[in-house]
This record gives sequence, C-alpha cells and structure tokens, in this order.
Amino acid sequence: MPKKEQSKKASDKETKKAPEKEAKEQSKKAVGAKATSTEAVEKAKLTTKEILEREEKMNFYIPLDPGEKAGASVPVVINGHRTEVKKGVMQQLPKSVVAMLAEHLKVSNEAGKEMRIDRDEATLEALS
Repeated sequence: MPKKEQSKKASDKETKKAPEKEAKEQSKKAVGAKATSTEAVEKAKLTTKEILEREEKMNFYIPLDPGEKAGASVPVVINGHRTEVKKGVMQQLPKSVVAMLAEHLKVSNEAGKEMRIDRDEATLEALS
C-alpha cells in the first residue's frame, strides 16, 4: 500500500477518534462540575448548621395535636439544613427556627377560622 493511502487512513482514524475524545473529556468535566456543585451544597449546609449553632437559643413548645402520639415532630428546613422539632416537649432552638415555627403555627391557627364552630358567640349559642 502506498504511503499516501496509509497516512490518509491513519488521519481518518484520528479524525474519528477526536470527537470521541472530546465527548469523553466533556463528560469528565460535567462529572467534575457536578462534584463541585455537590461540594458547594455541602459547604452551604455546613455553613447553615454552624450559623444555627451559634445563634441565640430560645425555649419553644409545640403542643401535640388531638390524637397525636408522643414523639411526633415537625420538620424545619433552612437552606437545605433540616431540623426535627419534637412536639409536646420544651426545647432550646435557634432564634430563626423559632421564627419559622411561630409563623407556621400562626398560619395554621388562622386557616379556616371563619369556618370553625366556635368562630363567634352567635354561632355557639345557636349550636347549644
């Protein structure tokens, strides 16, 4: 086989391999980027956890709902950091967790207030 044909076949093989190499390199970069973003997320979680640990603590109590068993809890998530707050137990919690729980409980208590049986005196008298 003449040298021109051999060199042409070799360059064709290299040309075919070039896109494959690029694809492999791009996938490695993408995997590296995912790892980097995962590391960044983990750093953010640690940072949030550290901030919560350093925050001023407050006592907070969430009563059990009727029919709820002891040990029930309410999840609070701040920037990806999850905190489980037990119901029926007085706890020392970071101020920002207390603020979120207080807002959640306020909204829960206000929801459907106009539909409750004990919404006003006239309704209570009519039912008794």
